[in-house]
Amino acid sequence: MGRVSFIAWLAVAATALGDAAARVAFGGLTGTALTAAMITGLCIVSIPALISANRKGLGPVAPLIALAVWWTFSMLVNTSFSIDGIQILVLIWMLPLVILFTAAFTDDDGAKRLVKGMVFAAWVLCGLYGFVLVTAGIGGNGIVSRRSFALEALILMAMFVPFRFESASRWAKLLPWVLFGMIALSLSRTALVAAAVLLAVHVSIGRRGVRRARLVGLVVIATAGLLWAIFNVPALSERFFGGDQALQVGGLTISTQGRDAIWTVLFDGLGGIFGNGPGASRDAVASVITGQREPHNEYLRTLYDVGWIGVGLFVLALLTLIVASAKRARAAEGLEAKAPHIGAVLAVSAFAAVAITDNPLAYTFVIAPLAVIVALSLRTGLGQAEPAPFDSSAMSRRNASRASLS
Repeated sequence: MGRVSFIAWLAVAATALGDAAARVAFGGLTGTALTAAMITGLCIVSIPALISANRKGLGPVAPLIALAVWWTFSMLVNTSFSIDGIQILVLIWMLPLVILFTAAFTDDDGAKRLVKGMVFAAWVLCGLYGFVLVTAGIGGNGIVSRRSFALEALILMAMFVPFRFESASRWAKLLPWVLFGMIALSLSRTALVAAAVLLAVHVSIGRRGVRRARLVGLVVIATAGLLWAIFNVPALSERFFGGDQALQVGGLTISTQGRDAIWTVLFDGLGGIFGNGPGASRDAVASVITGQREPHNEYLRTLYDVGWIGVGLFVLALLTLIVASAKRARAAEGLEAKAPHIGAVLAVSAFAAVAITDNPLAYTFVIAPLAVIVALSLRTGLGQAEPAPFDSSAMSRRNASRASLS
């Protein structure tokens, strides 16, 4: 059957639900916040099992751990214990911990099961947003919001871009196309541009010579079509060129959807080496701009909340994960073996790209799939995994083994 940590399955479940859980609140905390707290809490209480496993090859996660420690230290120094600060801190810790537990306690067969679980989760998410599109129309919101869907769908699309090998299921092979189409229908600008790049990578994988030249021609035509749609389809044109028109590129004025004003507030209030404390960026934005709380830039959020050392660790952590997975991809033989590593490189790169204009670090439904995708890459070369924490089947086998010895 293969072993998979129960923590990994919780992350898959969070992936399937998207931000639908945010529609439910308990005591002022949303369902997504409680999910993140539960997953992180299970990881923390299971740390002794991780230490005893003594796994090698997880060094690429070290900068993420350092980043989480720095966020914690900044909270203590600034005595910043707001609900917003605690929520973002939980997610900062959730990313490396889920990567560690999933990578260390998932064997080869378990990894195949986990991939199937992610395929299922992606289709469930598509079904949820498909319902929104039918009931609320293009760019609509409902049980799943359009912006949240686009961010999560982009991460999932990155995972399945390299799934062009023969043994990949047809459901996995369809996902890049379906996710791209639904991202386009969500009218999310940054995600749409990034998804177009991912789709170009997807169709180019495994093609050579004349076939690749033809592909380049198709990509040029598709790009021209996308640009035509941006300039001529009213819904897309309004998203790019309506609104505040704060960004000027050549002769074009592009809407930043209020981000220019938000970023100005944060740049004017940057703190010292420890920043202003976790959650301070949300408070600063809310105090000046009605109806807004998020900084819409994770690099600026990190700089404002935890200072220059924090943003340096954030960038270092992303680069370290990309390089680690790229090295594994280069060492692997055949597309099927390279797929988890290529997917991780693309997923972290997509995360880094959308972090310029959005808030992926603050979303459980983005952190959960990203952690699983990265773990599927980093687990390679770890050797045989031990029974996963909270894996009931593994625990049963271990107890039966002990009973037979006695």
